[in-house]
Amino acid sequence: PPPASAPPSAAARASGIGGGEDGCGGARVGGLCASRRVAPFLAASSLSLGFGSGIAYKFLPLYCMQSLELTPIATHAIIALMQLTATALNLLIRRLARTTGPIGAAFLFMLVANAALALVCLSADLPVPTPAIAIAIGVRGAFMNSIGGITGAVLNDHISSEHRGKWATLQSLSKTTWSGSAFIGGALIDAVGYERTFLWPLAFHTLGMCLLLPILRSVPSEPRRRRQEEVAPLNLPATAGAGDQGCDGRAGCRASNRAV
Repeated sequence: PPPASAPPSAAARASGIGGGEDGCGGARVGGLCASRRVAPFLAASSLSLGFGSGIAYKFLPLYCMQSLELTPIATHAIIALMQLTATALNLLIRRLARTTGPIGAAFLFMLVANAALALVCLSADLPVPTPAIAIAIGVRGAFMNSIGGITGAVLNDHISSEHRGKWATLQSLSKTTWSGSAFIGGALIDAVGYERTFLWPLAFHTLGMCLLLPILRSVPSEPRRRRQEEVAPLNLPATAGAGDQGCDGRAGCRASNRAV
């Protein structure tokens, strides 16, 4: 009889290669191939983050000088420290991704950024000290600005070369909405003030964070991926590859075939 076909390995199932007519290999969540979920959800998350950031980011210097009554030097010092911290956090998020996976690391960084932004929003009703608000602004910007590199790398890994032009168009749309949302942010600030306006980017950033939940386990961490690749050959059945050599599955016969 013809040799039994080997089932898709763990690595193939994790990467969505082989094992089915559509190349998914059985790795499905909610009826959709796990590896194919990554790009749509990640792009939607990026779009939501970009729209939310556009509402508030351009007005942070004005907020610091008008509401917090900081000097221009102090305001731009916060922005400079925020950018320097974001550079250092780029290294930290990559180390964290080795344990949690890149999507998990991005999710945790978004959680910290949203918590800091929530503190800024609460300052409208609670007596939050000005230094705490200034630190929260810097933390929010540093953590949020350090996410783009790792999420962009994951997105490119899950887009085939023939479709990257379409996704590049979508990313340019995200930049366009960033500029358009700044106009909305200015109108909201005139109507309800800075702190109330910051509730809108908080809502969009929370939505962007929640859009990562369905794909948290779709992109494994580096150690987990290596273990899957090491275990993949062990997933072959005992008689796999033995039928064409007259092997009936005996241990000695299998050992002989491996030696050959």
